[in-house]
Amino acid sequence: MHSLKDIELKLQRKSWWAMLFVLPIARRLSLFIINYTSITPNIISLGAFLLVPLAAFGYASGSYQGVLYGAIFFEINYLFDCVDGTVARVKKMSSPLGAYLDPVLDRWRIVILSLALAYGQYTATREILTVFLVFSYLGLNNLILLTRSAQEKALNKMGRSSTMGVDLARSATSNGLLTWWFKITEDKNIMPYYHDIELDALVFVVGPLLNLTVPLLIAANILALVLIAALNIIFVVSLRNSERNCA
Repeated sequence: MHSLKDIELKLQRKSWWAMLFVLPIARRLSLFIINYTSITPNIISLGAFLLVPLAAFGYASGSYQGVLYGAIFFEINYLFDCVDGTVARVKKMSSPLGAYLDPVLDRWRIVILSLALAYGQYTATREILTVFLVFSYLGLNNLILLTRSAQEKALNKMGRSSTMGVDLARSATSNGLLTWWFKITEDKNIMPYYHDIELDALVFVVGPLLNLTVPLLIAANILALVLIAALNIIFVVSLRNSERNCA
């Protein structure tokens, strides 16, 4: 029988949103599935994706009640997205199919829900600004993932473990507050900065629930631009520092 400690040891770097709102439930759900069922991670992934059309229907309605349902189904989908990876790592059931399904279904989810949110908000308000902001966020969201993918490829070529650029970002700082922060977050297995998960939460959960879709879309777009710039600048600087150290 596995324990919650086994779950914790297998968790990847935790996002802040997941740590605060999702993982307390995801850990226990993962433990139940691991110990008492034979459900595979791929079945969990595919089953969770069935919630996406339900969320899309809610967002597309444009009504507050519909958006509320959309946000709930979005979070449940994300919950199971955390569970499938945990089950795969603890039960050592990782597979090429799973490695393919996880990012592909995630991209389809964001695209489908972005289209639904844009449509619903436009039909409700007739404001083209909302459509522009949603599509801007969709593009920036993809740029964040492209940046992460490019960094992982660079790390692999250097023979370093892929941690979404965290290790090289840490090496770019030699002292001071940032070094302390990277050490603290590494010890606690937490991402040292916000990522696309927190931005998705602003766009698809917090904004709609607080009826602040446009303001939080603007905030998400600005934060996405800041994140992309920071990830690229820090990574390039750290690569140059690594090359100097090797010379």
